[in-house]
Amino acid sequence: MDKVGINGIAGRIGKFAAYEALGLGLQVVAANDLATTDQIIESLSHKDSMHGKLDWKIEKVDDNTISINGQKVRICHERDPSNIRWGEEVSIVDECTGLFTTRAGAEKHLANSPGLYAVIVSAPGKNMNSYAMGVNHQDYNPAERVISNASCTTKAIAVPLKVLIDNGFQIYNVKMNTVHAATNTQKPLDFMDSYGVLDTIGSAKTGAAVATSELIPSLEGKLRGLAYRVPTRDGSIAHVTVIGDTPYHTSGQINDLFSLASKDARYCGRIFLFEGSEIASPDIIGNAASSIIAVKKTESDVLPYKPLMPGFKPVSLTFVSGYDNERGPAKDLALLTQYVLAQRNK
Repeated sequence: MDKVGINGIAGRIGKFAAYEALGLGLQVVAANDLATTDQIIESLSHKDSMHGKLDWKIEKVDDNTISINGQKVRICHERDPSNIRWGEEVSIVDECTGLFTTRAGAEKHLANSPGLYAVIVSAPGKNMNSYAMGVNHQDYNPAERVISNASCTTKAIAVPLKVLIDNGFQIYNVKMNTVHAATNTQKPLDFMDSYGVLDTIGSAKTGAAVATSELIPSLEGKLRGLAYRVPTRDGSIAHVTVIGDTPYHTSGQINDLFSLASKDARYCGRIFLFEGSEIASPDIIGNAASSIIAVKKTESDVLPYKPLMPGFKPVSLTFVSGYDNERGPAKDLALLTQYVLAQRNK
């Protein structure tokens, strides 16, 4: 009941999702990728230039099988998920290619795999519900067979916002700017109407503001956001300003809430406190939390208005949330996979 399949295991999110799943005690028993079996082995076993060498043993059994830490993993190479036969032993598939993010696309995994319980899309999905650990994971309905794990940016802002809301913060408006590392969707050199990523900082589309309100419905219509891509390979930062009424109006009180949340099981270890005076990508890379709060950047100013909530104070609150946009979402995906399997097993 705890057996997992990975679609896109040779890719960066697929590789780290498999690694994190094994770390949680889940069994990865099948994988699909257009890469050859030898290329998959190379991807999984090669020392990563960003994250170093992963602590696992990868071996080739035959052209259709590899071994991870002694556990055999059946390999196939299908372009169309409808042609993948995950087998009776696979209960859940993590869809990590970034290609099948619609409900119709993700549902193809179910076509020839009657034993498959659910598919989780690692990226933002269309026409499906999204869930993030520590935010709305407990809203998951076991009858749902296709769900999304939302984006890394969405989780980086949703987790701390959920902490504020849980502690009585009445939010009226949120503005978010995210500085995001480069991704494979960008070209290294100028191409058509897009500048190359190697030496430019540019604005980019972000659906994180809208997606956050899907995770936290009370925020619908209250979020706006901008994104900037920068020429780094990993490590991103979200700068969030919240307007609202709160019983906790100093930066110290707000940081205390984040500190308590980092130890609270409700938030599933998805929030982490960084104590340094300045936060940079080397402080972020390798930390698998969804939100790394730079506590010395938290600022709270009482506004000269009458609060709508009696006994509260109106404030403008700013916090900075860092996130490893590769390791963070992979860990969250593994945790959500574990949670979904646990709901099935009840």
